[in-house]
Amino acid sequence: MTIVSTNLKKRGRLHEHEEEQAYHLGWYPLALCSELKSGEVLGRDFLGGRVVLYRDAAGKPVVQSAFCPHLGADLSVGDVVDGQIRCAFHHWCFDTSGKCVQIPTEGKIPPGARIFTYPSAEAWGLVWAFTGEKPLFDLPRVPRAEESGLVYRTQSNGIVPYEPWLPVTNGLDFQHLRALHNIPIVEPDMIQVREYGIEYTITEPNKQRHGLITGANTFSLYRNDAGRESFTLFSGTPLRPGETLVFSVVAVRKEDPQSEEERLAAERQLDAIGALTARLLEEDDRVLTTIRFRQGVLVAADRHLAKYLKYVRDFPRASFIEAR
Repeated sequence: MTIVSTNLKKRGRLHEHEEEQAYHLGWYPLALCSELKSGEVLGRDFLGGRVVLYRDAAGKPVVQSAFCPHLGADLSVGDVVDGQIRCAFHHWCFDTSGKCVQIPTEGKIPPGARIFTYPSAEAWGLVWAFTGEKPLFDLPRVPRAEESGLVYRTQSNGIVPYEPWLPVTNGLDFQHLRALHNIPIVEPDMIQVREYGIEYTITEPNKQRHGLITGANTFSLYRNDAGRESFTLFSGTPLRPGETLVFSVVAVRKEDPQSEEERLAAERQLDAIGALTARLLEEDDRVLTTIRFRQGVLVAADRHLAKYLKYVRDFPRASFIEAR
């Protein structure tokens, strides 16, 4: 399911004067791994700026600021040469650290001829970048499983007109699950707010839920309904204020060795999880694309949501880095 909202107005700010610093520190998905082909360059708007993605000589993803320090040409229209990015305009070449290593017309390279290299990694079928020089916390995960132990599907859900922290509120807004989605759910039996994440568990007869918020843009959930396990992950990346690129992952446990019958059963279960995920996203999007978010009058049932809103307000901020 793909949501592409055309009404891209700035929605979902916790503060009235957040325009210049609307981004949070963290890991952000920029592309599907399948989009990033060897020898090709992909451009992506990010944090109000722009980055390029490509694979180095070893096949690992590289994410760097996109504009050449010479005259500002967009490196996404350049080439990958020997695992390095080359500007199309004057053939300046930059290595994976961001340092300019070749200027065809010059013997001496100016020390300021650099672009910024973001920490990057691949996980869950996505290429991620961290908004800083060094990651302060681990990549997002799903509770109670390792990526290698799951069969999963990953997709882009398009661009939505709100900040990435806003839909993550739904992970702790249990009232909205009952009201908007008609999902009966009890209160958490455990909730922990940490420096860079929030985790909770819900236990009912024949039901278990284990939710995890990583940073301020990613929510993952483990579900167990009478022994039937499933996993989901949602994450959003701010392209600029008021525009977020959304990705989702649905997963089930991997059976190894896997028979054809087991494979087909897993595919059917993924279809069912995907259909539920699509319905929930569409129902949420109807509200979130028209919201003028403000923290108004809260009630006792909002106590878990209030914890998340404070966590987001206090979370470290980030901005686009052009060069170092």
